[in-house]
Amino acid sequence: MIEVLLAIAVGSMLLALSTQLVVQIRDGWIRSNELDGQLEQVRLAATVLPRLLASAVPRSKRGVADGLQGSSSSVEFRAIPPQSAMELGRVRVKLFSESDDNGGFRLLLSISNNHGQPIGKPARWPIAENLRDVKFSYADAEGRFTPSWSPDEARLPELVRIVAHSRDGPTLNISVRPRVRVPFDCVIDSVSLSCRG
Repeated sequence: MIEVLLAIAVGSMLLALSTQLVVQIRDGWIRSNELDGQLEQVRLAATVLPRLLASAVPRSKRGVADGLQGSSSSVEFRAIPPQSAMELGRVRVKLFSESDDNGGFRLLLSISNNHGQPIGKPARWPIAENLRDVKFSYADAEGRFTPSWSPDEARLPELVRIVAHSRDGPTLNISVRPRVRVPFDCVIDSVSLSCRG
């Protein structure tokens, strides 16, 4: 009888230990998948955002509405992405952060045509989610960063920097130098990407 009770006790302990091990493996698997998703978001953002920001164009003769406008929570600008040069010409790009349901933030992307109609579905693409904070800043010609950039500037900022800290994952830190350099009074031809006086 004592041997049976001992066998039951040892079996119960082994069952409890194996159950705890299975729970820890499952929790580790879930955590690994969450971190994989966060890393994929950072990779996506690090690929998409520099390409968009590098294709920003400065204000044209048409007016201030064409210029890059930036705040600490968003940046909006005209761009001519290479893949859309023949079909869409200039597009309006807006990168912005908004609060989510969990008290954090998400980084979103919106692209619209010259008439303000969204391009693609959904109208707002999530770039990164579950963020603790998102900050945009802009470097002037002297290298000083400011939390905003006015659309009445005739030029683009030297650098646009986006820093986003996730709650428990990697940090997104992107600094992009807009590559398009044209004179102030230039009108960019959307098809040839050339400058017309």
